[in-house]
Amino acid sequence: MARDNGIGTDYVLPYPIALTIIAFLAIAMYNVIELTLVIFTTFKRRNGLYFYALLVAAWGIIPYCMGFFFKFYNITSSTSLYITLIAIGWPCMVTGQSLVLYSRLHLIARGSSAGGRWVLIMITVNAIICHVPIIVLLYGANSSNSTPFLTPYSIYEKVQITIFFLQEVVISSIYVWKTMALLRSEGGIRGRNSRIVMQHLVWVNMMIIALDITLLAIEYAGFYDIQTTYKAAVYGIKLKMEFSILNKLLDLFQGRIQDSSDDPRSRSYRTAELGTVTRKGGAKSQVTGNGTVSVSLKDGDVVKTTQVTVVRSERVLPGGAHSDVESMAESSMKVEMRRESASSSEIQIVNNGF
Repeated sequence: MARDNGIGTDYVLPYPIALTIIAFLAIAMYNVIELTLVIFTTFKRRNGLYFYALLVAAWGIIPYCMGFFFKFYNITSSTSLYITLIAIGWPCMVTGQSLVLYSRLHLIARGSSAGGRWVLIMITVNAIICHVPIIVLLYGANSSNSTPFLTPYSIYEKVQITIFFLQEVVISSIYVWKTMALLRSEGGIRGRNSRIVMQHLVWVNMMIIALDITLLAIEYAGFYDIQTTYKAAVYGIKLKMEFSILNKLLDLFQGRIQDSSDDPRSRSYRTAELGTVTRKGGAKSQVTGNGTVSVSLKDGDVVKTTQVTVVRSERVLPGGAHSDVESMAESSMKVEMRRESASSSEIQIVNNGF
């Protein structure tokens, strides 16, 4: 197993590696600034697990980068300072990002709350078994008596990065699996734009797995110094991709994404108030464009609901003129006598969209 460069305090940073590291740290800090601005300009209600998980995951990159910057460039001789910064930022950055994905898992895994609980249990258990031992070994490997801690730290560093890699693969696989199942079950009912959002969700999660594989490869190659700083840049990029696609997914399920498909099944119905109709006996009804009628009745009035399907066809008249013919295909009427006192009722006209 390769000896990782940069674990202990007796590490001299080569110039090419120094340029590479500072580039990764600069990218990571830029991602934090951009994410912070986007988060606070996007959220109208600044609460909930999704919002706080995003902030923790994004802002955790700051102390993490500062800690390794102080360590590798010998900014300070206080090892406890930069190790504490790393110990604070690393769990926030890694576990915080998993919580971001978990907080929006219910959008595609509706009806399977047990699966969501198992994902949360997995995140919690992995945080305990990975973060706590590594932080202890990190302090030991950077202490005055670092020799007994270097090899265990090098081994467990690879163990924890593998565990977190598998964790993110599991969560991303759930997103891909549930999204594909949702697309197959609903067919084209959601429309073209909605299908594009779901397909982008699949590709984003596959790209996240690909980035984690590169991180894993650098760690197993023994480049500890590059891996730790490259990780900050990778997690910032992944968080930006997740934030973008999860917001689109939320808009999709809240109906804010309008479908451009001509498929009548995917048409969105707009509500427009048409007016108030006064009937005999003082009954009043208010009709809206989505087919809902609110009726105010007196005691003993009769309420009738009618469901009508209209088929429109076109025939050619003599001389080449066209005329639309509307034929009533189905009409059903239900009459309900109100024996008890009633102050209001509601009539629902069902529009099949054809």
